[in-house]
Amino acid sequence: GPRPGGEDFLCVRNQGTAEHVLAHMLQERAGPRLIVEFPVFWEHFDLAVGDTVEIEENTLYGGRRFFIESISRPEKFLAVVRAREWG
Repeated sequence: GPRPGGEDFLCVRNQGTAEHVLAHMLQERAGPRLIVEFPVFWEHFDLAVGDTVEIEENTLYGGRRFFIESISRPEKFLAVVRAREWG
C-alpha cells in the first residue's frame, strides 16, 4: 500500500518485508556512503544480503552500521562481504 514519500508496494503483502524494501530504497537514494569490503571465514558466517551489521572496536569504522550488499566466495573457506554504510 501507499507509504510516506510516495512509495508504493503493489506486490509485497507482508508488512515486515515492505518496511525492509522501503528502508533499502531510501538507503539507495540517500547518496554516496562509505563502502567497505572485508573477509570472513565461511564456517563462522551466518549473515545474508540485506542484513545490517555494526562494526565495533575499529578506529575507522567503529560504531557505524552497514547494509550487506553482496557476498562472494572466492575460496572454499573464505567469503568477502561488501557493505554500504547506513545514513
